[in-house]
Amino acid sequence: MEEKRSRISAPVWVVDNDDVRQTIRFALATHGMNVRTFPSGEAFLEEVDLDRPGVLVLDLHMKGIGGLEVQEKLRSAQSPIAVIFLSGSADMRSVVRAMENGAVSFFEKPVDPEVLYFTIGKALDICEALQEKRTLKLLLDNLSRREREVLELLYQGKRNQEVAELLNLSTRTVEVHRAHISRKLGSITPIQLLSRLNAANERLAKRFGWD
Repeated sequence: MEEKRSRISAPVWVVDNDDVRQTIRFALATHGMNVRTFPSGEAFLEEVDLDRPGVLVLDLHMKGIGGLEVQEKLRSAQSPIAVIFLSGSADMRSVVRAMENGAVSFFEKPVDPEVLYFTIGKALDICEALQEKRTLKLLLDNLSRREREVLELLYQGKRNQEVAELLNLSTRTVEVHRAHISRKLGSITPIQLLSRLNAANERLAKRFGWD
């Protein structure tokens, strides 16, 4: 039931410059999904917050910005949006490029709405991992280089004195770094941060081979 509610509430964007987008919107709406359509890549990029998690059903060949270019912009922005490609005539080079850049799947038109709905469910799982990684990475990037070194050693189970010896610091300095790390991370502990980041990376590596 929780998974069903998650599918319904998560946004799904369909970008296609022919009538297929309306057919897909109607088919997905019958499942209660939150679907919005766009006639072009430009319209999608102008109106959608790329920091918002969701699933993008994207036509490969469109006038103006093509599907692969939209995907590149999402990846450059480290967006948590997961992409499913559609195409009426795809060449193998484009398919390979799309999949290497993280597309969840690639379908030829016309796509079976039930298959697409099932694939969107998988895409939402990937989307969650992307968002988790992005959120945690922002926290990690807020730490100084020295604080990240201390954090990594603490994650390995080192005590303050051991960390101090390995980094050629005083124990008091390590304690100060730990206090700064805790303040910057807020409610999440240093161990939770790295554990959750590693888990998100493992989920994505299992699907895409990403680091």
